Amino acid sequence: MKIAPSSRLNRQLALRIVLFSSMVTVVTTLMQLWADYEADVGQLNAQQSYIATSYSDTLEKSVWTLNVELVQSQVDGIARLPGISFVSVTAKTGQAWRAGTPSQAHVLTTRIDLRHSYLDDKQVEVGALQIESNLWPVYRSLLSKATEILLFNGIKTFVVAAFILLLVRRLVTAPLSRIAEHFERTPNATLRLERRRSGGFDEIDQLAAQLSGSYLRLAESLERVGQSERQLGEALIDRERLLHLETGFKQKLEREVVERTQELEHTLKRLRSTQDMLIERERLAALGRMLTGLAQEMDGPLEKGLDTAGQLMSQCLALRGQVSRGSESDKLARQLEDGVSQLRAQLQLAADLIGGIRRAAQDRGDEMRERFHLSTTLDEVVSQQRTALEAGRHVVDIRCPTSLWLEGYRYALKLVLRNLLSNAIEHAYAGREGGRIEISARLLDDQQVEIKLSDKGKGIDPSLHSRIFDPFFSTHLGRGGAGLGLYIVHKVITEQFGGTVQVPASSGIGATFVLRFPQSLEGPQQYGG
Repeated sequence: MKIAPSSRLNRQLALRIVLFSSMVTVVTTLMQLWADYEADVGQLNAQQSYIATSYSDTLEKSVWTLNVELVQSQVDGIARLPGISFVSVTAKTGQAWRAGTPSQAHVLTTRIDLRHSYLDDKQVEVGALQIESNLWPVYRSLLSKATEILLFNGIKTFVVAAFILLLVRRLVTAPLSRIAEHFERTPNATLRLERRRSGGFDEIDQLAAQLSGSYLRLAESLERVGQSERQLGEALIDRERLLHLETGFKQKLEREVVERTQELEHTLKRLRSTQDMLIERERLAALGRMLTGLAQEMDGPLEKGLDTAGQLMSQCLALRGQVSRGSESDKLARQLEDGVSQLRAQLQLAADLIGGIRRAAQDRGDEMRERFHLSTTLDEVVSQQRTALEAGRHVVDIRCPTSLWLEGYRYALKLVLRNLLSNAIEHAYAGREGGRIEISARLLDDQQVEIKLSDKGKGIDPSLHSRIFDPFFSTHLGRGGAGLGLYIVHKVITEQFGGTVQVPASSGIGATFVLRFPQSLEGPQQYGG
């Protein structure tokens, strides 16, 4: 539904007339009220001054003679005068006479001292007169006047606005509406306004004639432009058709070239990948056979060592039960028990390492996956390395949510974490004490788990980054390093966990290993701790 232009113009004009008239009315009313307020307050001040001057002589004599009844009568008389709300006379002796109701706020107060003259015009102060006038009657009178003025001016404003709107509608907005309706219905016809005039053509008639002529000229121009556009459009369509055919032919040719090139590149990459895979498989198979044989040779001695350590632990417990608590023998038995406990832990660690090497050199086979909490596994790994950490006075800071769980191969992950922790102790802080190792874990948005192990040690030479995961590569070869730790880390994470191992470039201080793999792996499942 369209709103007539005259309706919008009338509303805007009415709103502006009302707003301007209201503003003028409010300003003039405020000025009148302020003048009336000043006049009323001045009248109250004059009345209080007159009362104080008229009654001061009689009051000071009455107070001087302590004529209580006369003073109270005079105070009551003053309080009954128009505009006076409270009167009090206070003598120097502390006696007071009051009449009326005192006010805490909005009050006009006059106070004069009462002095008695005696012996050669000597004066002595005998008390004080205080007169108060409450201003609330003045406020109420001003409010009543404001209401009357605003009501009268409001009625006058609306009457004047209505009359002006009637004139504007008849002389201006109604003809304008008819002009708009004409051009909307029959724009090609000549516009004639049928209205009563007091004289000849006025501005509205001139506007209608100008608009009618301009609209007809504009319509002719638009028709010519439309014909030109149609001819130009036909030419552009023919040109676009030719360009489309040319572009289609070129794109088809380019697609064929790209497809053939991609096929050749894909075939070449597949051949190279197959060749690298065959070479790597043969090398890893040989490495697996060698490591499996080594692990089998060491299983027997380690099992015997663990059995012996268990028997020694049982004998230590039996010995502690036979000696007196707190004696030297008891202390010796406790020390022996701690030593056997550490020996057993180290033997178990060696057995775990051998088992991990054997598992890393082989496929997963029948190894079962299980669901476990990552924070518990991290604590176990750090506990197993406690002896090496305490020897170097190193500190491990673990930041891992206790609720973060994994579903995968816990034993293989422990092997990876032990290798990384041992690498930091033996290489990053070699010959140094008081190192700090940070281990953090978090769950990423794509259900990938990220584990970071970082240190502030020697760092890794940038030239060695491409070789650190090669088997048998170690900067400590011949000094106890086998060069298999990081190789096993990379193999387990990439093959068993389907993840990645990254070593971001550092500024020469410390190194960081970043492991990322799925939170839940596929395969046979069992539930563990």
